[in-house]
Amino acid sequence: MLQHEISEGFVRKVGRNYFMILTVDGQRQQRKTGTNDLDKAVELLDDWKSQARTGATQDTRLRYETMRDEYILKGGKQVQESILRDLNMFFKNIRITAITVKKLDEFRAWRESLAQVVEYRDETIAKEVALRSRRRPATGGRNCRRSRRKRLKQRPRYGSTTE
Repeated sequence: MLQHEISEGFVRKVGRNYFMILTVDGQRQQRKTGTNDLDKAVELLDDWKSQARTGATQDTRLRYETMRDEYILKGGKQVQESILRDLNMFFKNIRITAITVKKLDEFRAWRESLAQVVEYRDETIAKEVALRSRRRPATGGRNCRRSRRKRLKQRPRYGSTTE
């Protein structure tokens, strides 16, 4: 196993919290501890040193494609081909750290505006309205009233962005 050259490292207080400084293979690196407790900061530094010795790295430049490929290789949930195509188109070359809730909402709005998705959604809603408009056993086999059919057609659609 490859061993990396690691300095002893140290912690220093900047503002309220401590930072860890460690030299790995001649390159000085710094990380936030997120704590104002000296003992906890030293413990985090020891963890970081042990990770650095074994070669574990924290890559902040991790991209969507890398995560997707790793997920597929590890046998993650099967993703529908059309969804994967849309994900690949929208998130191409985006860093993982840049994928936020806002970005996911933008993806959903973008995907729902695609012609084939709109067409499929409209077909699904038409089938649902037709199914609910048929004779219903709960009403003793009576047909659905016109007013009920009208409300079904006007009801807001699931997943619409106009809620």
